[in-house]
Amino acid sequence: MEDSFLDTFLGHPAEGSFLAWLSDGGLWALLIALGAIIGWWAVRLVLRRGLRQAIRGLDQHEATADVGMAVQAADSWISTFFTAIVFGVAAVLGILQVLGSNIDPALDYLKDFGSASFNWLVTDGLRIVLILFLSWVVARVARRAIPRLLSSIMLTQASTADHDEIMKRSETLSSVFVGAAVTLIYISALFMILTELAVPIGPVLGGFGIAGIAVGFGAQYLVRDLIAGVLILAENHYRTGDVVTVAGT
Repeated sequence: MEDSFLDTFLGHPAEGSFLAWLSDGGLWALLIALGAIIGWWAVRLVLRRGLRQAIRGLDQHEATADVGMAVQAADSWISTFFTAIVFGVAAVLGILQVLGSNIDPALDYLKDFGSASFNWLVTDGLRIVLILFLSWVVARVARRAIPRLLSSIMLTQASTADHDEIMKRSETLSSVFVGAAVTLIYISALFMILTELAVPIGPVLGGFGIAGIAVGFGAQYLVRDLIAGVLILAENHYRTGDVVTVAGT
């Protein structure tokens, strides 16, 4: 058998030694590992710069500020962990191949997994993305429409002299109604997503009911204070911008 270049270069190392391992494919394994690390670092750097530029562009517009916050929250997952998984799997397969292992079963598994993932993305995954997008749009509309609708209704029932007071009350009540509406929208979206994932929502609703009863008994004073606070706002005792003096301070 003709000697390889590495055998000749390394001086025909003894079998079982580190130099023999390098000659039998270990050197290529080290180069693949080093290339994977360098490639991961370079792709991560490019992705982070691109995502940060996208975040700055989204933050400049009020309508897309929420999207910018979501992208910023997912920045580390996308640019670091996801790319590390991709380069890590590729490096492991390459190292196993140069060391003489049979990677065909792993490739077949990845092929089947990729095909199943793609089929899921174009069916259930696409519907989930659509649900998330529509819920975000409806929440944005609610944040804009509820304050305007509430202020217009209250202004039509008040005189011009009470304009400032009405606007304060409208701002106070709008924050409560907007928070409740957005929470309801996202909870509904969550249940729709669970349905798409074939998760039975009956037990989930039952669990929420039991948890609600437990919280009601354990935090009854907190719930009572919360309801009292809503009633105070509804009865116009306090408004946004008011200053309350307690015990002279």
